[in-house]
Amino acid sequence: LYTVHGPGKTTGGLERLSAQAIADIAASFQAAVTDVLVAKTMQAVERTGVRTVVVGGGVAANKALRTALAAACQERGITLHLTPMRYCTDNGAMIAFMGHELLRAGRTDPLSLEAHATT
Repeated sequence: LYTVHGPGKTTGGLERLSAQAIADIAASFQAAVTDVLVAKTMQAVERTGVRTVVVGGGVAANKALRTALAAACQERGITLHLTPMRYCTDNGAMIAFMGHELLRAGRTDPLSLEAHATT
């Protein structure tokens, strides 16, 4: 973030970055997230003793993650099942689409409806 904001600053700076600098920041972020997800997945494999990993959801559409997981699984003799790309959709987008379809069908709930988060 020093690249974007500068030391000790909390706002501004992005507009003065070159397209290459922005691409570099995005690539670095992707690499960091990929490393963490692969490491956590392999840690779970080692702790549980499972021999098969299944990856799905929106994050499974990331090619760098797919490649890194494939390499890590192959290195350890783990079977990897990757959801076909056409099924790797964003859950938020799916929920919004379902809401749209329900609204089009005239199925609504009152605004007084309470939402309760669960885990």
